[in-house]
Amino acid sequence: MKKKILLIFIISIALSCNSNKNKEKVEQLEQLEQQLEFQKNKNDSLLQINRSLTIEKKELAEKKEDKEENYVKEENIRHLLEEDSWITIDNKKLLSFVFEDLNLEKRDLETAIRTSWIFYPAYGEYPFWSEDYFANHMISKINRSTESLEKMLTTEIKALAYSIFKQNNLYKNCGAYSIVKSLLLSYEGFKNEKEPLAQIYQIASKSRKQDDAITPIIMSMATNEILDALSDLNYTTYKKYSFTRQETRLVTIYTFWARRYNEGNLEFTYSILKELHQNMTDEDVLINSDQITNDYNQIQ
Repeated sequence: MKKKILLIFIISIALSCNSNKNKEKVEQLEQLEQQLEFQKNKNDSLLQINRSLTIEKKELAEKKEDKEENYVKEENIRHLLEEDSWITIDNKKLLSFVFEDLNLEKRDLETAIRTSWIFYPAYGEYPFWSEDYFANHMISKINRSTESLEKMLTTEIKALAYSIFKQNNLYKNCGAYSIVKSLLLSYEGFKNEKEPLAQIYQIASKSRKQDDAITPIIMSMATNEILDALSDLNYTTYKKYSFTRQETRLVTIYTFWARRYNEGNLEFTYSILKELHQNMTDEDVLINSDQITNDYNQIQ
């Protein structure tokens, strides 16, 4: 009996020791699992940080690229800081700059307008690249409404334009006399019938081959007096380039009015041109427009 009890006791002790060992192993496994979970979370955090840093690096690179592309050099905006800068001298600076760019002492008016970049709005998207670009930007932002133009074209501004045109008979020599007179004559022809202008604008704004498409309309409106004013003989004293002809000058005249009609400042523009012409020549341009309107109606 004693032997049996002793055997049971020994077996109990053995089982107890084995149980303790299993418990220790379980605890070790749990610790390893916790460590693995910790490392996994740590790795996930590092990956997230890495992704954030990658995005931030990309954004910084883009900002650097934008800064380099849009960087404004001091010399490019120095014209804004001078005493007679664009932002301190009303519109006189702009008008003077336009005349300087057109260079009418050497180029006829149509050639100057056709070859100058200053009136093309696309350049105005980069106003701080240079003073030239800033001038283009200023022109592109002009409000074309009659009310705005009345405020902008002050007595001082008009006097400045008159004084420039009067120098060395510039008004006549560069062809401005011929162009402005033709503008006034053509206005008298359509002032009571604006449909031709609407049609010209619609065609010219959609067709690259606008000259061919609108020439029949224009020729039906042009009088002998307009044709005579725009002839090579009467146009300018300067050398005549191949791309400026009587036909192209006619297109310039009527597309000019078509744009003014679309902007809604037709009558005001006429009054400004009439005042300019009278100051330069003392002429009063009048024409009977009935025949022009009838000619236009015949081609419809």
